[in-house]
Amino acid sequence: MGSGLRVLVIDDDPDFLQFAREGLGGAEVDVARTPLEALWILERKTIDAVLCDLVLAHSDGLDLLEAVRVRWPQATRVLVTGFSDRLGGDHATPTAQAVVRKPCDLGELRQLLTALA
Repeated sequence: MGSGLRVLVIDDDPDFLQFAREGLGGAEVDVARTPLEALWILERKTIDAVLCDLVLAHSDGLDLLEAVRVRWPQATRVLVTGFSDRLGGDHATPTAQAVVRKPCDLGELRQLLTALA
């Protein structure tokens, strides 16, 4: 993964946040546990890619990614989920450029971010 890539990972699972922070070597990684925290970071930093969990406590990752699409259209949006069956048959969504299933393979995730960013 190219150095200088700025990634925001949004998930309410602290283990996944740690996994992503440690595993996305070569990228500057910020993490958020809530949509409000994510929006706060997005308002203050330039972010190249947003990885967001589908199911967040008291929220929906698709709603957050839609807000990112509208307000920060230059940011690559990746939906990360262990519940891909909730997305429908083809897993396509205009809100995210890619869908990654949990558990994630870090090598594949790094390749995807490099290709999309």
